[in-house]
Amino acid sequence: MPSQGEPDLFRTAGSLYPRVDGWAVSTYEMGEDRTIRPNGDHPPREHQLLDLEIRDDGGLRLFCAAASAGPESSDRRLHTGLIGTLTLRVLQAAVAVSDKTDYQGAWAFGLALRGRGTVSIGQGVIRGFVDRRIDVYDETVNATMEELRTRPDEIARSLLTRLYRAFGFLDQVPGLPGPYN
Repeated sequence: MPSQGEPDLFRTAGSLYPRVDGWAVSTYEMGEDRTIRPNGDHPPREHQLLDLEIRDDGGLRLFCAAASAGPESSDRRLHTGLIGTLTLRVLQAAVAVSDKTDYQGAWAFGLALRGRGTVSIGQGVIRGFVDRRIDVYDETVNATMEELRTRPDEIARSLLTRLYRAFGFLDQVPGLPGPYN
């Protein structure tokens, strides 16, 4: 579960919008076309921007602006648990879409982090803040419906292990259940 102040796909995303290729469910601060929506005198902050697109071709796309947002703009720490938690949420959404549409085929999942520059985290085997440059992180995995239903943690782990290993997490991925978390 995300910690306080981090977006949660199933709790804070409540605006439903039609899109060219399907529908999107977003937090209030995301507009119809994934633009920032004004909220009076309270400008939206990065941690309030969350958008899940459910496409006509069966694809799901999650956009989350808060992967490395900190309380201040100069704070460049990854939300260690948020990325794992939202990855699991997308896997759960895929199961829900499959159940509603009777689709029982395989799914392809991808995770991409772009243009984050130097970010840090404060946990793992290497204690303290570990800085790493992340300009591009891409990982993909294919999963059957049986795997999605019985082993979602393993699917998420295969998308995230390489990222967290760079920060000193060996066999653990923050935000995922497991013996090391």
